[in-house]
Amino acid sequence: MPYPVLGTFWEHCVSTSGLLDNHTRESLALHVGQRVPGQDVVGVLEGVVNERGLPKAIRVDNCPEFVSKDLDLWAYWNKMKLDFSRPGNMKS
Repeated sequence: MPYPVLGTFWEHCVSTSGLLDNHTRESLALHVGQRVPGQDVVGVLEGVVNERGLPKAIRVDNCPEFVSKDLDLWAYWNKMKLDFSRPGNMKS
């Protein structure tokens, strides 16, 4: 989700992508950049998986970084389910 950041000499949009454990509500990772491509999401997931192990499923919304071929291929090779939320409802 892009947020405008205003500065004295520059104006940019910043996108954030967070990874949250739904069971413990622990924040596992936060990635900030001008854009968050699917390759970056996979890189963040690889780091978390190396520390915590592979989950059975990941619940994601329908943002472009989560609908990417990179994430889909990574999930396929790791035999992991991508659980997409219904638009407008992250709890479904």
